[in-house]
Amino acid sequence: MKNYISILMIALLVLSCSKNDDTNDAIPEAEHKIVGKWQLIAENDDVPPFEWEPIENGGFLQFHSNGTLVGTPANSNCNRETYEIAVVLDSDDYVLTYCDGELNLDLPFQINDADELLLLYPFITFKYKRTINNN
Repeated sequence: MKNYISILMIALLVLSCSKNDDTNDAIPEAEHKIVGKWQLIAENDDVPPFEWEPIENGGFLQFHSNGTLVGTPANSNCNRETYEIAVVLDSDDYVLTYCDGELNLDLPFQINDADELLLLYPFITFKYKRTINNN
């Protein structure tokens, strides 16, 4: 009888375990941070004195959690814009943008303590602020 109870307890234990359906663990933290709508607010041409030049009415970028991108940082006429994040240890993270499935840009980026997105092009950096409205 003890054997039957032991087998029943083991079976209940095995059956009570469930698979973790939380798929967010597979998404890099950097990708969680970049998701949202961003407005261009300043640029820095990486020439001393390294001052930010404000941009009025700057364009928007919107990174959706499903990997789509609206308002790519490069001039392109894409039917479908997508992105992915490449996390590099001991370095900046990279955002890779695709135009109709073809790699369009490969840019290092940072999100600073002020929740500003910095896209680091060669010789110029663009600063974006997160907007409240994600529509």
